[in-house]
Amino acid sequence: IALMSGVIHVFAAPLLGFVMNFVPHPVISGFTSAGGLIIAMSQLKDIMGFKIRKGTLQKGIVDFFSHIQDTHGITCLMGSIAIVYLFTMRKLGQGK
Repeated sequence: IALMSGVIHVFAAPLLGFVMNFVPHPVISGFTSAGGLIIAMSQLKDIMGFKIRKGTLQKGIVDFFSHIQDTHGITCLMGSIAIVYLFTMRKLGQGK
């Protein structure tokens, strides 16, 4: 099934790629931004160390702010250090 799906994508993408020219930039930008927010909320539970309900983005935001006092300090500190490290390495790598 995976092979068949890949073959269909390889042959259909060049034929249907022109359809994206008719989708306005704000629609593409909004779709990409929403995807980023959903991914960020799904990772936030691991960084903060508490449970966030799955479902809508609104439920995740409500859970985040209602359980902020339950933040696991060491987990949050380690996650924050990792994020700062990744952004720093990315900035340092752009100078090359």
